[in-house]
Amino acid sequence: MTEQNGHDYSSDEVALRIEACSEKVLSWWDGQLDLSHCQCTEADIVRLAENRLMREKLTNLDLSHNELSDATALAEGLKLLTELTNLDLSHNELSNAEALAEGIKPLTKLTVLCLSYNRLSDATALAEGLKPLTKLGSLYLGSNKLADATALAEGLKSLTKLTELELCDNRLSDVAALAVGLKPLTELIMLGLHANGLSDAAALAEGLKPLMELAELNLSFNKFSDATILAEAISFLLPRNGGALVRLDISGCTSLRLPDGRPVPKSILNLRDTTEIVDAIQRSLANDSQPACEIQPSSMNVEKSIEFFIDPGEASEEEIRDVLRSLSNLQKAFGGLGLEFAIGGVSVLAREEVPV
Repeated sequence: MTEQNGHDYSSDEVALRIEACSEKVLSWWDGQLDLSHCQCTEADIVRLAENRLMREKLTNLDLSHNELSDATALAEGLKLLTELTNLDLSHNELSNAEALAEGIKPLTKLTVLCLSYNRLSDATALAEGLKPLTKLGSLYLGSNKLADATALAEGLKSLTKLTELELCDNRLSDVAALAVGLKPLTELIMLGLHANGLSDAAALAEGLKPLMELAELNLSFNKFSDATILAEAISFLLPRNGGALVRLDISGCTSLRLPDGRPVPKSILNLRDTTEIVDAIQRSLANDSQPACEIQPSSMNVEKSIEFFIDPGEASEEEIRDVLRSLSNLQKAFGGLGLEFAIGGVSVLAREEVPV
């Protein structure tokens, strides 16, 4: 009997598993080898790496979904594969970041590294492994147990060619510390920070400010509370302000509040277009400049219809339209079909100040 990954296997079972790997090895071409879902063990990887042809030609290696857990043994094989440019170790059970770091340090040609869905928690050790990988363009560290944002930031600072960075579903709540690592990453196009317990939008702004190439940002399911500061943090990245941010996810940020204490409506949280989100929040903040509006429930059905009178005052056409759109969304929220109004009618209202 042979014990691997905490399980006992007969010699025949081990041989079958290696044979399954071999079949994929034989189908390998152009430097790419997919061993995902292959029940590979760390010892299997070492044997493969000892093959001279593998060491010289292998560039893309997928080891995801293999229940790999012994990072020390795995590192013995990985460090031999110095021609690798793409390595996927996601969906395993790796927890020893220090040992893993020793395995990836020599892989200085890596442009894509995926370590998501493991059990890595030692950010200091992991950062040491990342520092030499200055050619990385995509780094995926989501769904681990990383909590030391200061240590991780030290590892990120040298990765200035990153265009994609996924840090979702960790415990990196220290936004100010994380921002130190984000600032140098000026080529970032995609940044994932979902579910990290982030709350300091002002500190986040400092990290995001240099990222003018950023097109996609995931901030969903965090703990931001001040909608005003969050909107300001994002607004300078909008295309109209010289940035590139077009997609923003703030779904699940149910702690977001407007200055008067009202929660940001779910209709805004569920938007994905960055400009629409920022504009909607800023409209909500600009209540003082909006036209006065009285809403009274109709005698028909409070959930299906509303009656209202608008005194436009000095309001512009655009402000009138915004009020009507907000009323329409409100009516929908109470089960109605929304309000129908013609832009021409709004123009007449603004010019002639007649009630509708």
